[in-house]
Amino acid sequence: MLPPFLMKLFCYPVNGPCRAILLLCREAQIPFELIRVDVPNGELMSTKFTEQNPTHTVPAVRDEKILLNECNSILRYLCSKYNLVNWYPSELIERTRVDLLLDSQYNLRRATLNALEVCGYSINYTVIEADMFENDEKVATVMKVYLDLLGQLEANLGERQEFLTGETMTIADISYICELSFYSILNTDLKVFPKVYQWYERMIANLTTWSTVNNEFEEFIKKVNERQKKQQEQKLKAKRYGKDAKGGTKPPDICHTIFFAGSTHDAFLQLTTEATLSKLLGSACTFNSTNGGNFTLCDSSVTGRNLILLQDVRILQSWRASEWPANMSSTVKIVFEKLDSGGTEVTLTQSDVPEPFIKKTDDWWQTFFNRVEGVLARNLVQQIFFENASPHEIYELLLDSVKMTKYARAKCEVGRGVGSEFEFYDATIRGRNVELVTDAKIVQKWRAQDWPQWHFSTVTIEMKRVTGGTELNFLQIAIPFDKFRLVSETWEKNFWRKMQKEIKDTRVFA
Repeated sequence: MLPPFLMKLFCYPVNGPCRAILLLCREAQIPFELIRVDVPNGELMSTKFTEQNPTHTVPAVRDEKILLNECNSILRYLCSKYNLVNWYPSELIERTRVDLLLDSQYNLRRATLNALEVCGYSINYTVIEADMFENDEKVATVMKVYLDLLGQLEANLGERQEFLTGETMTIADISYICELSFYSILNTDLKVFPKVYQWYERMIANLTTWSTVNNEFEEFIKKVNERQKKQQEQKLKAKRYGKDAKGGTKPPDICHTIFFAGSTHDAFLQLTTEATLSKLLGSACTFNSTNGGNFTLCDSSVTGRNLILLQDVRILQSWRASEWPANMSSTVKIVFEKLDSGGTEVTLTQSDVPEPFIKKTDDWWQTFFNRVEGVLARNLVQQIFFENASPHEIYELLLDSVKMTKYARAKCEVGRGVGSEFEFYDATIRGRNVELVTDAKIVQKWRAQDWPQWHFSTVTIEMKRVTGGTELNFLQIAIPFDKFRLVSETWEKNFWRKMQKEIKDTRVFA
């Protein structure tokens, strides 16, 4: 007599539907043979797997004379075969409620797969290179669909409803929680949907085999979180050194941004006219303003040759200080860009500076641009994490005059409309709102009272949900060099830390 047929379950334990089948089998103690399919490495298309399941999909169940390869159909089949009426009610109305949820769960499945894709993972859980999915518009569209579905789930849960269809856990709950468990890597704060969050926590507490079934899935989540952290570090590096910056890429030895009040033509002449340079620097200068012409600055303490002079656009020079070792020179590149304000932004980069002289050369440029009436500027990049806070809370705090006054300990008036003005620290800092995207982005033109009258910096604040709270990415462009430290410490000490403390205190005493 042949032994009874042991059901075969083909699955990849990271996949949501696979984990749903595993959970039911473990919780209901259904006997089965587990056959793990290595989906990321292409085992779905292998001859061995195809012989068992020609559809190339998981989960799949082969049980005696039937092959099933759709999650919710498998859940229904197992409940019917093993008479699991506590998981799949026999009463018509109750069963119909479960069926309705199972049938609509496909929408959440599709939305989750799309969200995983824009976060860098294919349908087979393999990594997609960043350049293939870094499209802000696509990300926004996909995540809106995903969050709208969570909102629908929130609306369908009753105030005192323990589980999705009532007071008893069913296969609908299992199917949904396994799909929803990806939320932590999709920049989604589940606490924004309080009833869904409470249901989620209740499910984990009631499923005795949750940890066992999800062991491999949790390892996957850990790897994804590590990868996302590295990507964020790469983005910050790109902001500092350019879009193409990668680990190991050497940035220029010296890099400065300088602002001039006049046009690009005025700024170009200021840096290439012999008489003007001599007057502003207060020392003898020579300058042959032709390609290949030589120049000397500051009584010949600096000498070089103009490799390219493209009027009002670009200067490329071979440049050296007299104290450098013989036959050593650097390359200086100066680019002129017209600003909407009518002023000019000048970007200077200098490469191949002898290492012992980098700091001294950098100091020389700071003195040089101050004397030629430019505003040497730096960009401030900060990243702040607000634990257990939503983007909405952070956005509202930043536009709340009372709160900002409290943090600054000086009067602050913050406009809430695009084009409206603001004042900080008793009007010693002024500006206007350029762009406001509710709960996501604030862009402001910003200047302090002791800056040159014509000079403004641009502040960009972006907020997004991350696991456990909100990540704020702050960028302030064109801060006068000598004011950089003060501005940086003001944001850090007087605003970010105080906001973090207030949010923490609010949670403690709530």
